[in-house]
Amino acid sequence: MIKQWIQFKEKWIDPITWIILFLVLSGILRGQDVSVEIVPYRLVPSQDIHCQIQVELVEPVTMMAMPDVYKEEIKEILVDRVVFEETNPFALNHPFQIDDRYYQLIRIPNTGETWYQGPWNHSE
Repeated sequence: MIKQWIQFKEKWIDPITWIILFLVLSGILRGQDVSVEIVPYRLVPSQDIHCQIQVELVEPVTMMAMPDVYKEEIKEILVDRVVFEETNPFALNHPFQIDDRYYQLIRIPNTGETWYQGPWNHSE
């Protein structure tokens, strides 16, 4: 009986172990291919009397090649997501998906400095 178990183990257990190990590792390696676009934002004072805080986004590099209409739509979704994360602390700093890209919002403190807002406002 023991001899039969050893023969069974030599024939089947090692290949099964290698197959299971291969399936587990291939799933882990494939799962790490997701890239996340980090979008910094800050809350700045607004001149509006109804809403005194404005969301200021730093545009991701990938938005430069987008059509203007699509870019504005993504900005609206990102601002809505900022409002969602600020009002729901349990959803803070979780990656989310817009179309086929993943984004993660990072809040930056407001120091009063102005950011680069396009070539027309650049002073170098």
